Amino acid sequence: MNYNIVSKPHPFLESPGTPVVQWKTWKIIFQNYLSAADLEGASAGRRKAILIASLGTEAQRIYYTVLNSRATSAAIPGAQQAADDDNDEFTRALQLLGDYFEPKINVVAERYKFRSRSHEPGENVQTFVLALKHLASTCQFAGLHDDMIRDQIVEKTNSTRVRERLLMEKDLTLTKAIQIAERVEAAEKERKAIEGIAVKIPDELNAVPMPVCAQTQVNKRSYRNNGPNGEGKRRCFRCGSQRHLANSDVCRQCSRVGHFQRMCREVGNANVMQCFDGEANGECMRKTNVSVTSCE
Repeated sequence: MNYNIVSKPHPFLESPGTPVVQWKTWKIIFQNYLSAADLEGASAGRRKAILIASLGTEAQRIYYTVLNSRATSAAIPGAQQAADDDNDEFTRALQLLGDYFEPKINVVAERYKFRSRSHEPGENVQTFVLALKHLASTCQFAGLHDDMIRDQIVEKTNSTRVRERLLMEKDLTLTKAIQIAERVEAAEKERKAIEGIAVKIPDELNAVPMPVCAQTQVNKRSYRNNGPNGEGKRRCFRCGSQRHLANSDVCRQCSRVGHFQRMCREVGNANVMQCFDGEANGECMRKTNVSVTSCE
C-alpha cells in the first residue's frame, strides 16, 4: 500500500511549551492514522518507531528522558522482563507517554465542572449535549454516565418548554431526551419564522393627517410663545409679522377677535390674506372671499 496518500498527524510537541492538543486526543488521531495507513498489523517495533517519529522534537526528548530514568531506577531485573511478556513495546511506549502528559484527574473537581455546565443563551441543543459528554468523560460515572447527562439536560436547559416536555416522559432515556429537546428547538425556530412573516404597513399609511385648522392653532401658540426660530418675540399668527399683532385685537366691523377691520371678511374684502401651515418662510397665499370655519 502507498502510505504517502495518508497524511501523518501533526507533531504532538515540537518545541518546549504546552501541547496544542491534549495527549488523549492526539493518541486517538495517531491510532486513526495507523488504521488508515493499514499499519495496525505491523510489528510492535515498527509501530513504536512510527509513534516516536511522529511525536516531535521536544516530545521525543521527554520520552527518552523518562525512559532512561525508569530504566535506571529499576531495582529488580526480572520485573522488567515480566512486564515485557505482558505488554508489547508499542503499548508500553503509549503508556509511558500517557503517564507523563496526561494530568492526574481530580474526580471531585471534574464532576463540579460537569454540574456547573449550563445551556448557554443562543447555544443549540447539539452543542450543549456534546459539551456535557466531553465533561462526563472524566467524571468516572461508570454505569450512571448516560443518566447523569440526561439529568443535566433536564436541569440546565435554557428552555422551559423543553424541561416541561422532558418531565412529562415516564421512562426518559438520554437518547429520547436529546430527540425531544431537538424537536422542541426546531419547532420553536419554525414558530418564530412563521410569526416573523408579517406585512409591514408603512407609517405614512397609518398616520392621521392634522386638519389645517388644528395646524393653525398649533402655529398660533408657537408664534405667540417662541416664534418660528425660537427668538421669544411675539408674531402675528397669520403672517408671522412682528410689526403688527392682530392676535388679540377685536374687529370693529364684526366684533370678532383675530383681525383688523380692514381685513374683515364680512365686507367681502378682496385683499384678505390666509396663511396655511407648511408654506415657506411663513409667506401667505392670497385668497379672495375665503370662508374659514373655526376649529374652536
